[in-house]
Amino acid sequence: MVVDQQVVLLTGATGIVGGGILYHLLKYTNSNVYCLVRNQQNKTGYSRLLSRLGGCIEERVLRDRVRIVAGDLTKSGLGISADSRQDLIDNVSVIVNCAANTSFVETKLVWQVNVDGLGHLVEFAESLPKLRQFVHFGSAASSGVHESTVIHEDTVLDGADDQSDHFVEYTKTKMSGERLIRESFRDVETLILRPSYIVPDEVITPSVARTSIYPLLLMKECGALPINGDPRSDVVPQSFVSAATLSLMARPNRQHDLYQISAGPELSPRWSRIMEVVAREFDTVPPVFCGTGRWRDYEKTLSPTARQNMRRIRVYFRFINQNTLYSHDRLRSEITLPSAEHFDPSRYLPQLVHLVSMGDAVKQSFID
Repeated sequence: MVVDQQVVLLTGATGIVGGGILYHLLKYTNSNVYCLVRNQQNKTGYSRLLSRLGGCIEERVLRDRVRIVAGDLTKSGLGISADSRQDLIDNVSVIVNCAANTSFVETKLVWQVNVDGLGHLVEFAESLPKLRQFVHFGSAASSGVHESTVIHEDTVLDGADDQSDHFVEYTKTKMSGERLIRESFRDVETLILRPSYIVPDEVITPSVARTSIYPLLLMKECGALPINGDPRSDVVPQSFVSAATLSLMARPNRQHDLYQISAGPELSPRWSRIMEVVAREFDTVPPVFCGTGRWRDYEKTLSPTARQNMRRIRVYFRFINQNTLYSHDRLRSEITLPSAEHFDPSRYLPQLVHLVSMGDAVKQSFID
């Protein structure tokens, strides 16, 4: 395995994707891992990482195999000390970039992190003499706006241009980030991964649950939703993303350098199924799908609070009504996919929704 007995620099380790990748690196490989982590308010990078792993990894393992590098992706030179810089130069052979600002609300900050910050990381990578592999997490949604179709990697291999339609700046920055990776490396193996919408199903903390499924809590409070028909949602469990990533990293003769990690047409659940699972957990009736054409009339019947909550997540309905799925043909040709049950919302949603209060969901809607 490429990542076995290697030294990995991991960014975004306190996030949903990065936390899962770190968990899998520590559990299934012998690699040592440097984690680039920002100190935040009164929390050190180490305490943030310990909190993110939620007791799933023994603290002894963390201390033996993980080194915290205090830094900031948005700063030139990653904002790290001279000693840390030399330590990384002397040891790192693999970089896995999971850092991202995923906000649908922010504009300036998503560019600073997802594009400018990535540029700083690429620049730093060029100073690492032992670097063999650079793995970057993009997004399946970076392909832009498409209606009722299945997106294949071949279709959008070169990415859309900067004028392509996007619902939010986030997806546009992920497209720009991919382009930066493809243009930057010549002698280093690159691997670009495009996951679809990720939900945590292992290494779960309340904050991870909140950022992942808070829109569902707001939706279940509403008797109807502006959803047209019964579209599918390309949702992937985080454990699948982590396992697929390590498998692809380890393959010596991969056919491609870009893969979508997705549920695809076969495994993507319908929205009625998702809302049915959520409603069942709260012993309530699932909301009906009234369609965008009838929504304005229905919205008038909502309480002022419910109306505000729905407006804060209105961009999600644009994604839902897009009814776009992402092919995993490339991935399936390289690895064995989990069973259909692994992708069923009833397997992962119940443990998540009860970790998030309505108050937390409302607060998160102001951030994301």
